[in-house]
Amino acid sequence: MSRLLLRAAFSMGVLIAALAASRQVSAQSAPLTIDGAVSRALARAPELAAGREAETAAEARVGQARSAYLPRLGLDVTYSLHWPKTQLPIDLSFLPATIRPSIGEIDDLHRFRAGAQVSWRAFDLSRGSRVEAARSALSGEQARSRETEATLAFQVRALFLAALFARDLQQISRDSLALAAAEERRARLKAEVGTGSQVALAQARVRLAALRAQERQAASELARYRGQLQSLLALASPPELTGDLATLAGSAATLDLAQAPALARLRAARLAAELAARATARTLAPTLSLMLRADLEYPHAMKLEWGPLLQGGVTLAWDFYDGGLRTQQVREARAQARSLEAQERAATESLRRRLIDLEARARTAEAELASARETRAQTEVYLRVARAALSAGTGTTLDVHNAELGLDRARVAVKQALLAKALVRAESLALHGAVFDPAARTPPGARTPPAARTPPAGRSPGGRP
Repeated sequence: MSRLLLRAAFSMGVLIAALAASRQVSAQSAPLTIDGAVSRALARAPELAAGREAETAAEARVGQARSAYLPRLGLDVTYSLHWPKTQLPIDLSFLPATIRPSIGEIDDLHRFRAGAQVSWRAFDLSRGSRVEAARSALSGEQARSRETEATLAFQVRALFLAALFARDLQQISRDSLALAAAEERRARLKAEVGTGSQVALAQARVRLAALRAQERQAASELARYRGQLQSLLALASPPELTGDLATLAGSAATLDLAQAPALARLRAARLAAELAARATARTLAPTLSLMLRADLEYPHAMKLEWGPLLQGGVTLAWDFYDGGLRTQQVREARAQARSLEAQERAATESLRRRLIDLEARARTAEAELASARETRAQTEVYLRVARAALSAGTGTTLDVHNAELGLDRARVAVKQALLAKALVRAESLALHGAVFDPAARTPPGARTPPAARTPPAGRSPGGRP
């Protein structure tokens, strides 16, 4: 009976393992979309993991700054050995023995104290600015993560688009190769029976050889890009790609340049430097602290016994002169803020120039696409006319050969223009810090950009808690 149970359990385990393996294989063999590739790359990118840890560290610094508003509670236990013992310097020998008071021991060699203390800084002008500076630094880390995400997403998109172009070029070569092979067979048969020329046969063979070389090159490029995607996405095998260059080369959505992560990062760093300078300058103002302490001590009240001791007080501290350290720290922070402001202006101008270049490239790609499509349509007409003329005996094989070559070039030119337009769109998304196309629905499992996260209830993005 026990053997049967063991065999059943073993069979069940094998079945479960096989089902899990089949699910993994089917998941990896499913066609990969461009947004799916971006999502998978972002999910496993070590750069983003490092960025998340940097955000966590920045959040911890915000908590450290906010802790200045909270009281401090401490416990301590002290034992000490004292010698000589304290004695009262009172001589009562002049009094009669009958009325002379008896003064016992008031001290011991051993002293103990256990206590708790609560302190709270009630007034400090600098802590609010320190909290705001820490929150601005957190916003800067979030913008840096967005920038890293957008850069990585662009790299994946560019690789995916190149793979789609290689796939389409391979398909164009295969289609043309099938027609060229048929043309070569007809030219060979005509040459054998004497109704065709060797020149026509040579032209057909030259075109066939060129298309075979083009097809092999496209297959090699496609394999290279699929291999790179496999490595980038940690897949078990090269992925099957799905997508259309014409769809991915659509008109780009209108985005706000002011939300570009590069500008947001510099803007947050500048604000953090300004707030740090303000916090340092406000340390010139005095601080007010409250303290309450309760102890259990021995000896107590000049008696060799245990007893409680309560203390309370107020401390006013004012560091009005520190040798010029505060002034130089403020000067340094303000210089950093001005430097970051200048960097922000330079980055804004650079991004605007890049946008102008992208718009020009988009117009060029659109014009080239329209021209290539028109050329393809006219070349198809030319090819039909040339074939009809050849069949009627009024045309030549050279006309057909030139038309076929022109059609191949026109089809490739259309794909090249679509690729150029799609790359411009992808670069525009990266420039604005968009990981996914705003016109498309965000894929399931995609990470929300840090800048889009809403602050917890009860907190303002840069205000006092």
